[in-house]
Amino acid sequence: MPQRYGGADAAASAAPPAPPVGARMPDGEPDAVLVAGPGIRRLIGGEITPTEAIAQDVVAVVRGEESFLDSFASTFHIASFELQGVTS
Repeated sequence: MPQRYGGADAAASAAPPAPPVGARMPDGEPDAVLVAGPGIRRLIGGEITPTEAIAQDVVAVVRGEESFLDSFASTFHIASFELQGVTS
């Protein structure tokens, strides 16, 4: 879901606009294209499943198979942890 700013949609791409450090971008199309907002943190943090993320409009798979989201969630998973002895 693109963000709205002053009546205009804004979207971000995870792919760099130009090849990094002189390398070529891979040929072909991506396996999937996802659209997400800040709620994607809930998915990669394991708070919700990929199925729940789609049902709750946290993430939309706009191209490719929805099953790709399972691989995405496990690849980019960030486990939570508690710091012991830390005060804020």
